[in-house]
Formats: sequence, C-alpha cells, structure tokens
Amino acid sequence: MGNRKKNNWLINNMPVILLIFILFSLAGIIISIERYSSVFNGELSNDSNDWQSFGSFLEGTVGSFLSLINVCVTIYIAFIVKNFGKNQDLEMTKLNIQLRYYDEFSREVFDLIKKIELSKTPEDNLRAIHSIYTFLAGYFKKSQYFLNSSTKTKIESFISVLESTILKIKNKEIEIKVFNNSIKEFREGLENHYLETIDEFHKILEL
Repeated sequence: MGNRKKNNWLINNMPVILLIFILFSLAGIIISIERYSSVFNGELSNDSNDWQSFGSFLEGTVGSFLSLINVCVTIYIAFIVKNFGKNQDLEMTKLNIQLRYYDEFSREVFDLIKKIELSKTPEDNLRAIHSIYTFLAGYFKKSQYFLNSSTKTKIESFISVLESTILKIKNKEIEIKVFNNSIKEFREGLENHYLETIDEFHKILEL
C-alpha cells in the first residue's frame, strides 16, 4: 500500500518535478555562462580556439543538465507505462469477475425459478421461493462491490419481493394455498425481475 501511494505521488507530481529540474538546469546554464564570461572578460573572440574552448565548456555543463532532464523524462515515461499496464490488468480482472457473476446469476436464478410450478404443492413452491431468496441474498453480499448501482438496485428489488412474500406467508397474511393458485403470475413476475437484471448486466459487460 505504501509503495503504491509513493508511486502515485511520483506520477501525479512528476510534471512539477520535471519543471523544477528544467528551471534548475536553465539557472545552472545561465550561471555557468555568466561565470565563464566573467573569467574570460566576456568579449566576443575572433579566435576559433576560443570558440572551441567555449563549445567544450557548454558540452560539459549544458550536456550534463540535459542528460539529467532526459533521465527524469525516461523515469516519468516508465512510471506512466507501468501504471497504465496495472490499470489495464485491474480492468481485465474486474471484467472477468463481472462475467463470472453474470454467468452465476443467469444460470442459478433461471434454474431456481423453473422449480416454481403450478403442479407442485404449495410447500414445494414455498421452498423454491426460499431457495431463490437464500441464493440472491448470499450472491448480493459477495458481488455488490463489482456491480454498478442500477444492477444492485435490480437485485435488491428482486430480493425485496421474495422477502416480502415469504414474510406474508409466514405471518399468515397470505394463505399459502390461496397464494399457490396465483403461483403462475408470481413466477412471471420473478421472470421479469430476472430479465431486467440480465439487461443491466448486459449494459455493464456491453454484451
């Protein structure tokens, strides 16, 4: 964690650091030329040897500062490339996790909904509803950090419908046998919740 913060700080502040080095280098060049000029009277010379000496001086001073700037730029580019690679890896990892959760949701919930049938006993259908609720509650708990807000809202709504139905039957607000007579409509409602959630997954994954 500490290294990551340090790297992020370097990446974010590298332009400022480079600017400081460039200004430092320019100041060094100006000071060096001013000192050179003061030592050698600062007059333009007609002697080629003097210009050669001046050229050698600039090569030794300016070249060093430019090399320093070049090193800084190289380090900055290396940080950018490395950080870009890490971000790409994180995005791919997140996408793979989302695909895995999409596959789990689409497969498991679909199979569980199919277990609700008018031909089955009220108790069997209630157990099937319990199974869907239990699965979705556990599923949401582990997957919510990888889903967008609209997908989470759809799953929460799905869970809320199941929980409300289970509580009403448990508290005898709905007679289980009466409820079972309308199980077909209830199943269709669950199927609609399922399809709406699948649509949200498609938006995340761009399927």
